[in-house]
Amino acid sequence: MTAPTATLSDRLEELARRVEALSGPCRETDAEIAIAVGVVPEGAFRPCAAIDAGTFAIGPHSFWSCEPYTKSIDAALTLVPEGWWLAGLNYCPSDFRSAQDREWHAEIAGPVTWAVIDREVGEEPQFDCEGGNAAAPALALTAASLRALATLQGGEG
Repeated sequence: MTAPTATLSDRLEELARRVEALSGPCRETDAEIAIAVGVVPEGAFRPCAAIDAGTFAIGPHSFWSCEPYTKSIDAALTLVPEGWWLAGLNYCPSDFRSAQDREWHAEIAGPVTWAVIDREVGEEPQFDCEGGNAAAPALALTAASLRALATLQGGEG
């Protein structure tokens, strides 16, 4: 019996966990993210001897570099799914967190739906929300964005 193939949703969630475990930017992880989210140009391949792990060859003398998702907040924001938004990016000082928590937390919120709540208020907006905790703001935002993409792929968003 063969093992079940991982879905894109599973792959994105695994990448989010790996991003959260990083202590700083990683071009190899940036390249894996670019492949997973499908932004690598058609026909691009990983050259054997690239100067940068995030560089792909697209011809004999043509190259394409992926965004530095794990280094740049601007690049990480390009991963936020359409219709979703950055709901928060917070720094938590070490004396306010447990040993397992990371210093930065990001929240990505998804499309609003309306649900009736059993109180006098009536209706309140309900939306999907995905988070990421990491050592740097770009890492937390990248992890949260990957989780939001995984939610959409899993049909939950």
